[in-house]
Amino acid sequence: MPVATRIEEVRNEVSGHGQAAPTAKDLMESMVKLLHERMLKYNWVGFYMFELGAKPPMLALGPFAGAMTRILVFHSTREFAARRRRADK
Repeated sequence: MPVATRIEEVRNEVSGHGQAAPTAKDLMESMVKLLHERMLKYNWVGFYMFELGAKPPMLALGPFAGAMTRILVFHSTREFAARRRRADK
């Protein structure tokens, strides 16, 4: 099957999931499962979301298929350098 056809089929299925999913989390979970099963060239599929109230701001891994991770988010290189200096003391 041509890649463009497969992508269009997956796009249509995702649209159907969007109409049927009762919550955003349910939608993300069904999308991850679908993409992981049908788009074999991807070895990781998932969503990152900001953790509410986290200090410093953190991206938390939501529904996924692959290795779990967290990413520290910096607003600027100056903030990164300041945090790095404090950590080195």
